[in-house]
Parts: sequence; structure tokens; C-alpha cells
Amino acid sequence: MASLSPHKVLMIGLDAADMIYIRDYLDHLPNLKRLYQDGTTFNLGTTSQMMDGSVWPSFYTKSLPADHGIFFPMQFNPKTMHMYRLTPQSLPCDPFWNGLARNGIPVSLLDIPMVFPSEGVENLSEVHWNTQENFNEFHTSSPELAREIKNRFGPSPLGFDIPADKTRAQLAALRDDLISSARKRGALARWQMENTPWQLFIAGFSEIHRGGHNLAPDPDAHITANIPDHALRELYKAADEAIGVMLDGLDMDNTTVIVFAVHGMGPNNSQAHFVDDILDRVNARFLGHGQSVVESAKSNHGLMHTLRAKVPAQIQLGLARQVPQSVRDWVVDRQFCGGVDWSRAPGFQMLSGGQGFIRFNLKGREARGILEPGGADYQRYLAMLKDCFTSLKLPGTDTTVFSEITMMDDYCQGPRRDELPDMIVTWKEMPPVDEVVSDKYGTFTGHIGTGRGGNHKPRAFAMVSQNGLDKASGPEPDHIINLATYVEGLLCAPSAA
Repeated sequence: MASLSPHKVLMIGLDAADMIYIRDYLDHLPNLKRLYQDGTTFNLGTTSQMMDGSVWPSFYTKSLPADHGIFFPMQFNPKTMHMYRLTPQSLPCDPFWNGLARNGIPVSLLDIPMVFPSEGVENLSEVHWNTQENFNEFHTSSPELAREIKNRFGPSPLGFDIPADKTRAQLAALRDDLISSARKRGALARWQMENTPWQLFIAGFSEIHRGGHNLAPDPDAHITANIPDHALRELYKAADEAIGVMLDGLDMDNTTVIVFAVHGMGPNNSQAHFVDDILDRVNARFLGHGQSVVESAKSNHGLMHTLRAKVPAQIQLGLARQVPQSVRDWVVDRQFCGGVDWSRAPGFQMLSGGQGFIRFNLKGREARGILEPGGADYQRYLAMLKDCFTSLKLPGTDTTVFSEITMMDDYCQGPRRDELPDMIVTWKEMPPVDEVVSDKYGTFTGHIGTGRGGNHKPRAFAMVSQNGLDKASGPEPDHIINLATYVEGLLCAPSAA
């Protein structure tokens, strides 16, 4: 007779960890080193190259962004012409672990990024303590679990990540907080493993993500000059120690361990701080039919733009930490959509993790659309945008700054395609610069101002312990969207009874 396998799977998601750093630091990471040497590492394809905010939903829904529609915690609502924070009602989805739980496999989750709480799913224990983007407030699947965690571990020490330039002292304090949080997370994960039923346990380590943004070393970039020596290595060491706490006492003969990352991290190469001004200039020329000056579509173009550029980073940090999420969301909406005369905005910027995300103001899709999809004006506008981006160069050189321009319709199609940007600009591997020049559109100046010396790279991986390879019932994973299928095969393979 056949029955479900009693085998367990422990998944440890090192959010935005990078295999390049892991290999560099391997002699300082005994637990990861053992898994790396004794198991097998799969290099995974990822959606990070185009939309780094889409990677976790792509993993847990086993689908591409045009299917699930999620690419950032805040997205654009074409009916209201404003940014909004995602909710379970706005873009509902059903993670793969819900199906496992409904089929009787107990699942326990700790801090999976970019996921909404699951309602009414039996055999599922959830804890949201802290993630990089803090998609949700603290919550658990039961009041009892919440009380125990609050009493034993208290709140996360990290709070929200405020993208602004930081002093050396602030970066040292951040390093210390991240190390402390990683160790605390290891203890919390171990406690949860011992006190909730599970056959699949997934824990996410957001500290690696935040550390990668703020502590990633890049000798060629001035933005990393304030980073304390070996700060990122020490954070990886703390995460490795936490992994050791989770593995201690585990029945390794009956458990497959998978350490994975759905995207990587490396030196920041974003030039997205120019996109708003580029669009402003291209839009003006487009509407002027070749004339060089037309009034900007943004009546408040100077407000948030000037505040971001002129208000000292330390004041920005202090203010952002004192206000609730709703106020921060309002500021973001004002920055991108406030005061826009949509009749003079054929295209506009959307939130991204570093790429250039551009959405067209289309008739029939946007409530105030002005471009006929595929029409002559649309084609003329598209040609002007491409002409501008491809002509951008470093001053006094022939070095272009863009890497690739991708149209979303060429990248992926699906039922939620219209939730996504229409054009994506990716950048060459070079540090952020303060000036670029186009021989057709003039000079653009700006400062990245995020304090992020590191940013996402399209490198994903899964390190699988040897017994997982022995028990796998399906094909080896080669992309983040089929990693879940591989795990399902480990848990649901029939065994003799």
C-alpha cells in the first residue's frame, strides 16, 4: 500500500544572499561549508533581472510575474491613478504550501517575504516577525503563538529599511543590529520548530537582504566608503551560526535541508535616479512635437524631488523612522503621482528596486489614458524613449549606461500582465553616477541618495543536502518557479507502508 512519505524538508531562505559572497566567506561559515561540500548546489534562473521585487511571489506561486502580478509592495492602480500598498484582496494568490497543508502535510513558516497571511488553512502555522520590506505587521496564525513569541523574543530590532545615505557610525550600528537580529532569528526558528507541527518548515532571513543593500563592499564606488571593514562577512557568519542552531539535534537522516536564495546581491549599478527627469524631458518634447520646451506634467515636480535632494539624509532617516507606514506610503504616492496632469503624461515612472520601470498612460487601461495602444503616437513615444535611453553616456566618453531595454509583452504574458510596468531599463555594471549626457536630450544630473552600495543580481541558488538528492522524485530545479515543485516531490513521494 502507498502512503505519503514521512520525510521532512527544512528550507532556509537567505533572502538576497549571493553565492559569490558565500564562496568568498566559506572558511568562516562552517555550517554552509558542510552543506556546500556534502550536498549539491543548483544555480537557479530567477525573475530578478527584470523585477527583483517579484522573486518571492514567483517562488511561492510557482509562476511568472504576469501570472501573479506582484512586483513591489506598492503598485499603481490605473483606476485611481495613485500608488497603493498591496493587500490580499488587491492581488490574491495561493502559495504552494497551502495546497500541501490542505492535503494533510503540516507546514510551519517564519518570515517569508512578500506574502500575505493565509486564512482558514488547517495544518499551517505562520509567524511574521520581520522581513526586509515588512509587507505585513507582526502576526501569527494563533493568538497563543503570538503571545509566546512576544514574551520570549520581543519585537524585531530592525524596523523599516530607510533608503538614505548613512554615516559610518550608523552603518556600524546597523551591522550590530543585523547580527543581533540574525542570532535572535535562529533562536526563534529553533523554538518554532520545536513547538509547531511541521513536515515542511520554511524560514526567511531578512538580515542578509538588508545587509547586502547597506554593507556590500565595492572598492570602485564612493557610496560604500563608510562601511566598516568586513561588516557583510560578519553578518554572514551570524546567519551561519543561526543555521547551526536550527540544525542542532535535527534528525538529518529523515530531513532534507535546502538553503536557498531567490535572487542575489552585489555592487549597486542602478542609474534609476535619472529616470524621472528623463521622462519629464522626453514627455515634454513628445507633447511639443519636436519643440524643446513644454510645461512639465508634474505641477509639484519640485516638491518631493527637491526634498529628496536637499533635505539632509540624517533628517530624512529620523523623520521616516518616526512616522507610521501609512505616512511613508503617502509620501511615495506624492512623489510618483501627486499633482500630475495626466493629460500631459504619456509615460511615468513606477517603483522599482533599481531598474527603470516605465508605464504608459494608455487609453482603455488607465482612467486618464492619453495614448492609443499600438497607435501612431504610441509608436512615436516609444521610439523617443528608446532613443533617449540608448543615447545616455558618461560625460566625455562613448560609454553608455544602459544595458538592455525590455518590453514587458516580450518578457512574459499572463492574466495579470497589466499590473506590471510596460518598459524596463536595466543598467550596465558600473557604480551609480551623478551625471549622464545625451547628444539628443542634453545633460541629466542627480544623486542616487539611497545609501545602498549593494543591489540585486539575477543569481539564485539552492544548496540541497545529500539525502534530498536520494529522495527526489522529480526533475532537479533549474528556476525559482519550480523549486517548490521539487520540494513537493520530496514530501509527497509514495513510500511502502
